[in-house]
Amino acid sequence: MVDEKQLQNGVENIVYLIFFEQWLRFYFLTIQDDDSGEFSQSAQFDSAPASRAGRKKLVLRIPEEVCRCLEQELPEFLPLARLLNNRELDQKTSLAAMSYCLINAADAPNSEQWAQILRRPDFRAKLHLMQCWLQTYEEELDATVLSFTAWRDRIFSWQARPEIRDYEAGLRYEMNKNLTDGQLTPQGADDYYYTTRFSGCGRLQ
Repeated sequence: MVDEKQLQNGVENIVYLIFFEQWLRFYFLTIQDDDSGEFSQSAQFDSAPASRAGRKKLVLRIPEEVCRCLEQELPEFLPLARLLNNRELDQKTSLAAMSYCLINAADAPNSEQWAQILRRPDFRAKLHLMQCWLQTYEEELDATVLSFTAWRDRIFSWQARPEIRDYEAGLRYEMNKNLTDGQLTPQGADDYYYTTRFSGCGRLQ
């Protein structure tokens, strides 16, 4: 029998690893020209040429001082940062790295737990809220490079607001109803990744 507490912990672990990966891409993803090797300061996803000669690569470049801070303050996230650093990123690469870190964690879910976590309405609702928060505060987050701890504190505070808690409860109810009715298929992080810079949703302030 699958323990409910273990499933809830699994949801939290997966969601916040995804959130950390979003933080890495938000601040440290750069555009590299295949031919010149030059990098831009910001990696927007709207101008990659179709021809191979002028193809743009999205490469993660994490400053050394950031890696040192992660090692000291958030060592549980350091393996993912090391796997992705100086790598060309796409959906497949990021998801494979996150999966590797999750599977090899000391408290990794087993296969039965994985299947249940990815179908849980609370998992799906938390992913949706994460993307809503990112979209809502994109300009503010862009103004300066914030630590991941600062990001996490801000989203925790935002999620604790009564109106956001009510919105999340409504999301979970609707998702659970659709799942019960057979209208909701299992999905995971890949459904929220790279469609745009952030997935579309209404701004919640």
